[in-house]
Amino acid sequence: MWEFTRAPRVSSWLALEAPAVSYGKSTPYDPIIALLQSYFKIEAGDDAPRIRAKVTAACRARSPLHWAVPALSR
Repeated sequence: MWEFTRAPRVSSWLALEAPAVSYGKSTPYDPIIALLQSYFKIEAGDDAPRIRAKVTAACRARSPLHWAVPALSR
């Protein structure tokens, strides 16, 4: 997978990475949560207003995601 995501042919694609660990089976959305935290650069110490600001700024900066601001801000 590493070679595929770094190939010149796909260099313009957005590739998102998230960990998937065996002990995370009890939390089905754990990989998705980790992926979103990584994508929006959310850190452990961020409070709700800071997270909302990061999500809103990232969605507005990437025009295909502007519609997702209300859903992701909850």
